[in-house]
Amino acid sequence: MLLGILTGILLGGFVPSFGLGIQFLGELFLQALFALVVPLVVSSMIVGIASLGDVRQLGPLGIRTVLFFMTTTGLAVLVGLILVIVLHPGVPLEKSGMETAGSSPSEVTEQLEDKPATLVELFKTILTSLVPKNLFAAMAETQILPLIVFALIFGGVLTTIGDKGILVIRLFEGINDAMMAIVHLLMWVAPVGIGALIAGRLGEAGGFSGFWPQLFSLGNYVGTVLIALSIHGLLILPLALRILGKQSVPFYAKAMSTPLMTAFSTSSSSATLPLTMESLIQEAGVSRRVVSFVVPLGATINMNGTALYEA
Repeated sequence: MLLGILTGILLGGFVPSFGLGIQFLGELFLQALFALVVPLVVSSMIVGIASLGDVRQLGPLGIRTVLFFMTTTGLAVLVGLILVIVLHPGVPLEKSGMETAGSSPSEVTEQLEDKPATLVELFKTILTSLVPKNLFAAMAETQILPLIVFALIFGGVLTTIGDKGILVIRLFEGINDAMMAIVHLLMWVAPVGIGALIAGRLGEAGGFSGFWPQLFSLGNYVGTVLIALSIHGLLILPLALRILGKQSVPFYAKAMSTPLMTAFSTSSSSATLPLTMESLIQEAGVSRRVVSFVVPLGATINMNGTALYEA
């Protein structure tokens, strides 16, 4: 994986045209991962809930999970706010290059107008998004949150209808095992796919010469975000792992190296989800029951990095 990343950097940096030429390999790898997200999330959530037996046993695990997500997200926001107050990274919009690098002012205004104006409206929007009008449309559009809600209810109901429910649970167990086996196969081509993704991104920027000016144009802001992410990712979360999870941080980091590098190169929690689940079960030794419930839910609502970045 490291060799693939290094090769992608060198190819895209020094030979941008070649990097663009092989970018399709990375996109193919990414599409393969995305194709697994919906069946993996639905089947793993159903199997995870069903493995609890009586759905009332979900209480302690569900409460601990949500409390942990709320705490880590709150800490991420706090770190972001403190860094902004201390370092003052903000600069006027017209001086930052944002108008040419991102959306135009009119587009930004339109996006803001589309957002709920009050907390009540925001709460209503979140609640209505939990129930899709069409379950299959939600699958096609990879709307993970309503799919998780459906899978939680469906899996819970299956545990209450006796032998018929057991047959359906066995079906989803087979689907889940098959999805994980496909993820394992994809791992063999992951270095090539990730290397091609990085080469393509650098190729789009015109190689190193086009990439570095873009980075330095917002260097102050980027630096603040990276410092804050480092504090949260290298200090707060490892402490939580050590204190609450009673796990060795170096061992856990080694076990999770593949999904960590995939997340770094793809910038997608959804695409990394299958690899995260596979590594947690196979390398880190985490219970499949816990992984099937916590990880898909966390990939959707436990957005520490996004909360920190927005703050």
